[in-house]
Amino acid sequence: MGSFSRGLADEGGAIPQDDNVTTTNTTVISNSTAVLIEAEEEHEYDAVTTLFLNLCLICCLMLAYYVKKWRMYSFPESTGALLVGAIIGGVARFSTENLTLFEFSPEVFFFVLLPPIIFEAGYSLDQKDFFANIGAITLFAMVGTIISTFVIGLGIFYTARLGLLGHSVDRENPMEALLFGALISAVDPVATLSIMGNADLKCDPLLYSLVFGESVLNDAIAISLFRTFALYYDPAGPNLTEAQIPSALLSFITVSALSIGVGVALGLVASFLYKHTELSLYPHLETSLLFCFCYLCYATGESLGLSGIMALFFQGLVLSHYNSYNLSQTAHVASEQIFSTLATIAETAVFLYMGMGVFTGRFENYDAWFSIIALLFCLIGRVLNIFPSVGSRTVVDRDANAFRGRCNAYCGSQD
Repeated sequence: MGSFSRGLADEGGAIPQDDNVTTTNTTVISNSTAVLIEAEEEHEYDAVTTLFLNLCLICCLMLAYYVKKWRMYSFPESTGALLVGAIIGGVARFSTENLTLFEFSPEVFFFVLLPPIIFEAGYSLDQKDFFANIGAITLFAMVGTIISTFVIGLGIFYTARLGLLGHSVDRENPMEALLFGALISAVDPVATLSIMGNADLKCDPLLYSLVFGESVLNDAIAISLFRTFALYYDPAGPNLTEAQIPSALLSFITVSALSIGVGVALGLVASFLYKHTELSLYPHLETSLLFCFCYLCYATGESLGLSGIMALFFQGLVLSHYNSYNLSQTAHVASEQIFSTLATIAETAVFLYMGMGVFTGRFENYDAWFSIIALLFCLIGRVLNIFPSVGSRTVVDRDANAFRGRCNAYCGSQD
C-alpha cells in the first residue's frame, strides 16, 4: 500500500494512464462512428432509391390508366413501362456516371417480383376454358417451347461454327446457345391479347383461350428449361455432347413433373385446411394465409431443386379451382384484388427496369449481326413451333372422374 501511495505521489497524485488502452478506445470509437456514418449513408441511399422507384411506378401506372381509358389496344401497358424506363435510363446515361441506382438484383426478381406474377396468372385463369383445351395448350406450351428452343439455340450455334457470328457465341459448347434459345422462347402476348380482348373484334373464345393458356405455361416452361440447361453449362468444363441432350431433356421433364406435383399437393393441402377449419370467420387471416401458402410453395420448389415457378402456377390453379368455395365472400374478393395488384406492380417494375437497361446496361461487345440472326431463327422457331403442332394435334381424353370426385369431397370444389 505504501509503494502504491508513493507511486501516486511521484506522479503528482494522478493515476497513471496506459497509452495502449487510450489508443484502443479511440480506435473503437472511430470504427463505431464510421459504421454509423456508413449505415446512415446506406439508409439515405435506400430512401432515394425507394423514392425514385415509386415515382417511376406512378408514372407507369398513370400511363396504363390512360391507355385503358383511351382504349389503345395496340399499345400495351408493358410497352408504356418499357418506354418510361428507356427515357429515364437515357437521361441517366448522359447526365451521370453513377448508374448503381439502376442495377437490378436477380434475387429481388426471383424471390420478390416473380412469385406474385406467376401465382396471379394461375389464380385468375379461367379454368373451364383452360382444362377444356389442356391437350392443345400443353402441346403448344411444352412441345412447342422445346422445339423453339432447339431451333433457335442450335441454329445460332451452327451459324457461329460457320464463322458468321464472330465471337458472340461459344463455338465449341452448344449449351450457351441453347441457354439463349430457352430464354428467348418465352413470349409475352400482352399486345396480342389486348387486341383479341377487344369486344368489337368478336374474337373466337377458343383462339383466345389457346393463346392465353399457351403464353402462361410457356413462361414457366421456358424458365425451367433455361435453369435445366444452366446445370449442364460449364464454360471451363467439358463440352456437352449431342448424346447428353436427351439426358438434359429427361431432367427437364422430371423436374417439371415433380414441380407440378409439389404445386398440386400444396394447393390441395391448403384447400383441405380451409375446408375443415372456420377461417372464414376471420377474412384477414384467410387472405394472409393464402399469401403465405403462395411463397411457401415457391420456396419449397426452389429448396428441393425443382421449378418454384411451375409449382406456384399449378398451386394457383388448384387453389382457384378448389379453394375459392371455401373462402368467405370478403376474402374471395380481397384475395383476387390483392394478388392482381401485387402482380401489376411487380410486372410494371420488371418492365420499367428492362427499359432502363436499354441505356444503363453495358454493351461494349454488342453485336448487331447476332441480333439479326437471332431474330431470324426466332421467326423460324415460332413457325416450326406452331404449324406442326396444329397439324399433328390429337385430342386425348382421360377419365379423371374418380380423382375429381375425391378432390371435390375433400377440398371443396362445386364443379
